[in-house]
Amino acid sequence: IIQTHEKGLEYSEILAKSKAYPYLMDTKNILALIPIVNSEGTKVTQKTKNILIDVTASTRHAAESAINLFACSFMDVGAEVYPCRIIYRKGTMQTPQLDYRTIRIRKSRAENTLGFWLDDNKVVNLVNKLGHVAAKYGRYTLVYVPPYRLDVMNYQDIIEDIAIAYGYENIAPMPIMGSAIGTPDKLKEYINRASRLMVGLGFSEAMNTYLTNEDLNFRKFCHEAKRDTIQVEYAKTESITMLRTVMLPSLLENLSNSIHERMPQKLFEADKVFRMHNGKPVEGTNIAIVSEHSRADYSEAKSVALKILQFAGIGAFKLEEYRDPAFISGRAASIIADGKKIGHFGEISPRVLRNFRLEEPVVAIEMDMEEIYRAGIEHSKKP
Repeated sequence: IIQTHEKGLEYSEILAKSKAYPYLMDTKNILALIPIVNSEGTKVTQKTKNILIDVTASTRHAAESAINLFACSFMDVGAEVYPCRIIYRKGTMQTPQLDYRTIRIRKSRAENTLGFWLDDNKVVNLVNKLGHVAAKYGRYTLVYVPPYRLDVMNYQDIIEDIAIAYGYENIAPMPIMGSAIGTPDKLKEYINRASRLMVGLGFSEAMNTYLTNEDLNFRKFCHEAKRDTIQVEYAKTESITMLRTVMLPSLLENLSNSIHERMPQKLFEADKVFRMHNGKPVEGTNIAIVSEHSRADYSEAKSVALKILQFAGIGAFKLEEYRDPAFISGRAASIIADGKKIGHFGEISPRVLRNFRLEEPVVAIEMDMEEIYRAGIEHSKKP
């Protein structure tokens, strides 16, 4: 199944290093190979009356959240839901556990966030409209959150529910107290010109989200996870846990999603990256470029990188060997201008290609547009 079945191939990466495979069975037969495929005997038809729901997830919290949502959905349409006792090596648990969570909120906090006054009864009534159970308790309002409201993480989500129940259209807008005439940002205009250059070189522009996760940003790219990342607080999904520190993994993911398209595949993106510096968040602007086809090599990457340097007016620079597990050793170079590294390019390593399920060779470039912009200005001043 792992080697030949459609779903087996799709999930094979998860179980690639496993010596044993998890499965679910009754007293006689195997019911499912978790998390890949179910057996024919578990198929649900119009005659099915009893259903056993098994949930597989990468964390216990995710599994419990999913089973609670399933249980509440079936109860909502009139089904009878019975709990199941699960015996683990380290203990026993029962699911689903449909307990209400309690969140405490001050009325003043909601007023300061929303910008209008609310009386205590109004807060309780608005919260109850969104399926919660609320009650006044001293200076606070206690909100009992039902188990199916997985999107509610803390008091900020309760304030959002108050705004939704109140009606955004009923919130009076506040007048703008000042005005100013804007001027185009010079760096942004510079990036726009660089983007037009890349389009002229035959590349298509990608527009990826700033939000990513450690698996895509680090592991698939064969990098060790770093501590200077900006994490998403109260992340609601495991696919969105941090702000990206580099852009190439996102472009490689784009290529992975386009493996059935015609070659060559040529993409670029010029946008923001983020990191922590001295305990404070810092954003930068990079340009990342990938080219995938059977003849992609170091020379192609170097040629495109030189075009960007020529566009920037940087005539004096040097190339040094770039050592990075994401690139093939001896087939990657750093770009140094005025004593600073402004980017790197090279051939992506086979290991990274396998992580992204890419079959053709890929060359990649990532450069710091702010450093290129500054270096270009400095070089223009020289006689």
